[in-house]
Amino acid sequence: MNNLTVAQKWILAVTLIVGASLRFYNFSDWSLSNDELSALNRLRFTTFHEVIEQGVKLNDMHPPGVQSFLYTLTKMAGNDVGVVRLPFVIMGIFSILAFFLVADRWIRREGSLAATALFSGLIFPILYSQLARPYSPGILFSLLTVYFLTRIVYTNSSDKNETINYGALVGFILCGSISMYIHYFSFLFIGIAGITFLFLAKPKIRIALLISGLVMMALYIPAIPVLTYQMSIGGLGGSEGWLGPPEKDAFLKLIFFIFNESYILIALVFVSWIISILLSSKIKTRNTFRPIALLFFLLPFLIAFFYSIFRNPVYQHSIMIFSFPFLLIYIFSYTPMLKEKTLTILCTFILCITALSTIAEKRFYHTIYFGVFKDIAEDAVESGKKYGTSNITYATNVLMPYYIDYYQEKLQADIKYKLYSCNTAEGLEKLNTIASTSTTELFSYSWSNTADPFETDQIISRYFPYKVKQVNYFNSGYRLYSRDSTKGNAAQYKFTYLNDYESVQTSGDSVMLTAEKSHSGNHSVLYNPENEFGPGFKKNISETAIQERDIVWIQLWVYVADTTVDGNLVFQIDADNKSVLWRGASLKSYIKKVNQWTLVYLACQIPEATPSQSTISAYFWNSGKKKIYTDDFSLRVLR
Repeated sequence: MNNLTVAQKWILAVTLIVGASLRFYNFSDWSLSNDELSALNRLRFTTFHEVIEQGVKLNDMHPPGVQSFLYTLTKMAGNDVGVVRLPFVIMGIFSILAFFLVADRWIRREGSLAATALFSGLIFPILYSQLARPYSPGILFSLLTVYFLTRIVYTNSSDKNETINYGALVGFILCGSISMYIHYFSFLFIGIAGITFLFLAKPKIRIALLISGLVMMALYIPAIPVLTYQMSIGGLGGSEGWLGPPEKDAFLKLIFFIFNESYILIALVFVSWIISILLSSKIKTRNTFRPIALLFFLLPFLIAFFYSIFRNPVYQHSIMIFSFPFLLIYIFSYTPMLKEKTLTILCTFILCITALSTIAEKRFYHTIYFGVFKDIAEDAVESGKKYGTSNITYATNVLMPYYIDYYQEKLQADIKYKLYSCNTAEGLEKLNTIASTSTTELFSYSWSNTADPFETDQIISRYFPYKVKQVNYFNSGYRLYSRDSTKGNAAQYKFTYLNDYESVQTSGDSVMLTAEKSHSGNHSVLYNPENEFGPGFKKNISETAIQERDIVWIQLWVYVADTTVDGNLVFQIDADNKSVLWRGASLKSYIKKVNQWTLVYLACQIPEATPSQSTISAYFWNSGKKKIYTDDFSLRVLR
């Protein structure tokens, strides 16, 4: 870096300024993500020991480094969004410089400056630099670890050191140790880097690296209890996890994601790479680091991919942020020697195209990448200001109450939520109880970053039939309902089927009809132990005007004399003797009292690519084979 020309210094300076601007802009304006709020929530313990034990070891899947940093930061400066995210933005900016330092030692100056220009403007590192999570510190210290390793083993791009560079050795130990405390995949990455350079080093340097590795492991001893416990869990998937295994095209999706999911940018990079390969093929020089760069990118992916397939899912795009810089280094390692004017034009072009792709083509600053909490909290506050908080019943559906309460406190809102979670059958039953007993004129409902059952809309609309406001965000949303028809619009249906069992509508109805009990009219359907199935609804999908992604609402009134009864309200789609969709609502989730009529809800969405000749069915399945009465069946498809 010391021998940069004036023109090259200007290129690097402009790259850093543009990269810093892209990372600083708007960083504190958008909502904290679920992961960030989870981290803040796990700081709310009395002692640091509790933070590590309860907030990291037992309820997280990361090393304790970032959580310890956040604990210190928030104790000193508070937990406002700007305060929490600023250090991570700064580390993201310094990672641009760290990237250049590594690239400049591994490949030609022309390639290192061009690669840095691309790195500075891509959405991937910008987005994860604006999150108060392990990503920007992980990428910064992983790159610095490789930088110091390179200085330890090599005097320049090809000659190996014979003597120990003690300054670089100290840097390697410190940066490597920090990387180990930040994220398990930054830990893995520096392990791969350390082993690789161990084989490349001269014998004397190899001994120094081995000793350094032992020192780093010794420095990690305080975190070993956390490591062993979390590794016993294995990952984020499994029976109690939320992450599924990667698909077969995961690698292609990763490449697409790295380059802004932009076909234009991918095409330009690919064409430039091919041209560079053709030009460099005429030059008979060997780049020592080219295969290493490819190894550093591919090996972490392969480990994460196959671990996720055969052990427990851990693979996400985010974990590749520590190694993806080496894909860029590999691509630009073929860049030939260029005149300074040509280099300036090339880097300016790359910087402009990448920034334009990020800002204009992909509208980065207008795109929501995570479920929002700030926005739905603001929607609730706005509704309270417009209609009066006392006139609204508030419910939300989030993973932890703190995630919405954080923003209610920041907005100084006097809102009391009656419910914080309804993504289970028990939660839906609570939502039904709250909505049915509410005395307010309006009902406010929001959700973020968790399953939002279609039944929530169905349940609330029964008591508050007019929708005043609906805002859909990425993996989150807000809805305001009213009892007053002048304030909103009722749901519109494109198809409706009703059966009150007062007349025979399908064959077999009359056999099970009874006048013993009824919810409305004079008749209901009686299921005895010998009746597992009864009258229902069955049609070809083409007869109903139902299309893919339509929402179906089904309701059935049920009367039982025993809370141990079991049964399901079922909706299914079949095509070519194969099941396309099967959904069931269990009676056990709804029946709380006996000898009275209870309404059972079921809602679902028609899957994409549902065959046009599919058959749709809706019926009650008396799986427990007990005595059950049903009445007033309805199936509605929302317009």
